Amino acid sequence: MRWMIFEGIFSFLEMLISCFFATGIFRKSIKGKKTILALILFSVFGTALLTVRAYVFTWIPDFLPAVLIFTLYAMIICEAKWWSAVSWALVNYLFIGVIVITTNYVLSMCLYLPVQMGKSNDLAWIFSGILSRIGQFLLSEIILCVWKRFPVSVGVHRGNWKIMMISSISIILLWIFFGKGTDLNEEVLYSNSLVCLLVLAVNLAFLLFDEVLAREKHVEEELRTQNQLIALQMRSQDEVNNMYQSILSLKHDMNNHLHTISGYMQVGEYEKAREYVGEIAGEISRIQSFHSGNAVVDALIGSKTALAEMNGIQVDVDMAAPAELKLTDGDLTVMIGNLYDNAIDANLKIMDVNKRFIHIKILSDGGNLLFLFENATCEEERSGNVDVWATTKKDNFMHGFGIKNIDRIVQMYDGYCERELKNHVFRCRIRIPNK
Repeated sequence: MRWMIFEGIFSFLEMLISCFFATGIFRKSIKGKKTILALILFSVFGTALLTVRAYVFTWIPDFLPAVLIFTLYAMIICEAKWWSAVSWALVNYLFIGVIVITTNYVLSMCLYLPVQMGKSNDLAWIFSGILSRIGQFLLSEIILCVWKRFPVSVGVHRGNWKIMMISSISIILLWIFFGKGTDLNEEVLYSNSLVCLLVLAVNLAFLLFDEVLAREKHVEEELRTQNQLIALQMRSQDEVNNMYQSILSLKHDMNNHLHTISGYMQVGEYEKAREYVGEIAGEISRIQSFHSGNAVVDALIGSKTALAEMNGIQVDVDMAAPAELKLTDGDLTVMIGNLYDNAIDANLKIMDVNKRFIHIKILSDGGNLLFLFENATCEEERSGNVDVWATTKKDNFMHGFGIKNIDRIVQMYDGYCERELKNHVFRCRIRIPNK
């Protein structure tokens, strides 16, 4: 009975340190009673699973409870993606295995005991369990301290099949070493200990190397995205400026226009006066003016609509946006600009001008800001994940950021985006909380 108590204590500490490690890796703050209670409950549940496996379901691999508890804790409490949670669960179990096996090897060399210590060696077994838990805690702290140097870790949140593969191979290798037997000479124990430490070093080096590469790629993509955003914002600003310049120019010339019309009417040239009014009306109609309630939305939609209609695209706009938005002006410019530019580009590929159209709805409903863009397209049907909607332009190095920028902004504001392409009509629905 007392051995079950000692095993329960060691298992609880193992689970507690594992959950603490997951909390640090996935940047979850241990604050409040709920987080601490969850940490303890998952550790107790993991301890129960390890005990049941050891005494009842001995055919179950010993890694299953440890990996399962870590994965569930990372997904439920730390809100990690399942792929990333499984990757780091295997890494965590590998660390535990290296510490336990290395500790047993060292004690076996020092005390001349078998590698797989039975409970007959009570003091050595207890001492091995204490050292293993201390080693697990110290190794976890070292890794967390290193990972703090990466303010926004890419590899942690992304998960990686290479990490899973290398960790799994390392775990199998450790099982082979540990299962060779109990009667090993000192030279074999010494070499196996070095191999275990080498396995640990290789995995740590691979984790850091993969993180550095991921960070470099992430920084490169961010730089390219920022360059594209700057170009888009400059283009949108030029379009808005051109619209206002047209309005100011028309306002400045309106007095002269009125004198000219009055002159025609005084000399009885009513037909010329009518034609002149028609010309002015045409100029005014080319300057789109919208009044949704938000100045940024009005300016963007107005400038883009003028550009679309110049290319023979029929545009239908229905807007009622609140003046105060949770979206910043910059993010709003990027999102609407990309949506409208993509719609215009898709229409320009249609040779029949009569089939070109764009329908836009921007509405506020129940604390949410709703965006609906519909446009004609040459394609008949397409569906799938983000990669399916990637750019089809030849110069994909300088293009293809529109969809990514839209998704990034939607995710930033905890929104929802849905895309659909059927019967040569593309629809994009976006909902963003505005509370």
